[in-house]
Amino acid sequence: MRLAARLLLALWLSATGALGLAADDLVAVPPLKARVTDLTGTLTREQAAGLEQNLAQFEMSRGSQIAILLVPTTKPEAIEAYAIRVAEAWKIGRKGIDDGIIVLVAKNDRKLRIEVGRGLEGAIPDAIAKRIVAEVIGPRFKEGDFHGGLQAGVAKIESIIGGEQLPPPKPSGSGRQAGGGWEDFAELAVVGIILATVFGGFLSRILGRLGGSTTAAGAVGGLAWLATGSSIIALIAVVLVFVFVLVLASSSTGGWSSGGWGGGGSWGGGSSDGGFSGGGGDFGGGGASGDW
Repeated sequence: MRLAARLLLALWLSATGALGLAADDLVAVPPLKARVTDLTGTLTREQAAGLEQNLAQFEMSRGSQIAILLVPTTKPEAIEAYAIRVAEAWKIGRKGIDDGIIVLVAKNDRKLRIEVGRGLEGAIPDAIAKRIVAEVIGPRFKEGDFHGGLQAGVAKIESIIGGEQLPPPKPSGSGRQAGGGWEDFAELAVVGIILATVFGGFLSRILGRLGGSTTAAGAVGGLAWLATGSSIIALIAVVLVFVFVLVLASSSTGGWSSGGWGGGGSWGGGSSDGGFSGGGGDFGGGGASGDW
């Protein structure tokens, strides 16, 4: 199934190229920032937030990821080809488990697709996905009830996945199934450097270079252990922060400047979307499409 889907995508891209359709003519895949992405303005903020919360809770309890995407159109691509591009870009589902689901709605085309991760193709074969499209979601869409259709479709999908024997979610319940502690460690390294820069000078002045370095390293190491549950990562964080603070304190001739890294008042760079990302799941082209 996976090979067939990729061949279908290759054939479609070849055909669009033969027709003179450049890559710029294709609908871009939006960046993944949340479990619910509505580019059509169909859902109210409250409706989108309710779906988002439900999907987040399901991911924390079961581990599987479900994402919803509403776009105005996928033309000139067929919805199947566009769904594959979305799946390749977003990588919904846990790596190696491949338990992701993407519900794709092309509103102006009146088309809908459920893209099923490889690990769930046995639980949700094409025939079952087709029934969900035609019997659960489609009828509500025909009545203009897009929120109700998505709610009902997601509930049905969750009930099916809930009966599967899948690996449990990560104990931390952070919602990030891919990359594990090492992905968290990259962020902790940034936080550790910030904490060391802001508080290292203060601690060094009170406790001395060695005492300040030790205290800062211990604090960041504790945060690392709480965030990842890994003693190895915590130990690495301790060593890195200790060395960083010690070296920085030693090289500071005029005392630590309260200006930090250049006088900017904002650390910036943070995302307000909760840090949601795909877990590295793979898709083999399973699923079903339909219209309403």
